[in-house]
Amino acid sequence: MLYTKARYGRQIQFLSNMSRLLRRKRHAHLGSRMGYRKYSSSYYALCKRLYAERILDLDGQFVRNLPNDWLAELPLHAGPDEMRALGSRPAYEAYLALALSGRLERGRLVRGLDSSPRATYAALRRLEGLSLVRRRGRDAEINAGSKVLGWLTRYLGYALVYADSSNDIRALFDCVPGYLDGPEAHFHTHYEPGRPLGALDMIIRTNPLFEPFWRRAMESVRHFSEHPRKLELLPARPDAVVVDFAGLPTNSYFPEWE
Repeated sequence: MLYTKARYGRQIQFLSNMSRLLRRKRHAHLGSRMGYRKYSSSYYALCKRLYAERILDLDGQFVRNLPNDWLAELPLHAGPDEMRALGSRPAYEAYLALALSGRLERGRLVRGLDSSPRATYAALRRLEGLSLVRRRGRDAEINAGSKVLGWLTRYLGYALVYADSSNDIRALFDCVPGYLDGPEAHFHTHYEPGRPLGALDMIIRTNPLFEPFWRRAMESVRHFSEHPRKLELLPARPDAVVVDFAGLPTNSYFPEWE
């Protein structure tokens, strides 16, 4: 998820800048240049995490694409405290919801997010302290003049463009929470040999606070707009069991079909 990547903003910027060195077969140990001891387990844990987030490939090289290149620009738009805040799931999701809506009633925001009310209120206070969010009576309002908002808005746009041009929709689920459901999800998670292959009805489920982004994705990303069968956008289910299928969050629990 994007909030995980934001925690390593400085390291990702460094790896992007050093990508030419990474392409060499024998390159200087970058861990020591990043402040890690040589052969440090912490450095290899970092590389493992960045590989899981598709920032590095199997050879340890920086993966060049629109979202990753713009992600490397985050330290130019956010300070260390702001990046640490975005690296927290409750703070990131609260900021994302406000970025998509502009202004929300604080109680609705707290009730709508998956984090506990205590964590969400703490996240809002943290964002207000960094001037990323303003308090307006009972409402929380995004700071439209923040450089962080400009960066996030462009990142979401680049994720849409990349998903449309590459047909890799994983980038969308990386930045905005959601998962696949419906007959197609059931087919992938409960496949039986001999079942015919082909497109099936698809459901995208997400938090209602994030629906503006997914509606835009359904209209502008060809993977969705040209889907040959029925495509729906519905609220997330509380009983869903989301698993990873080919890098996509997919529901695997279908009690109504058992």
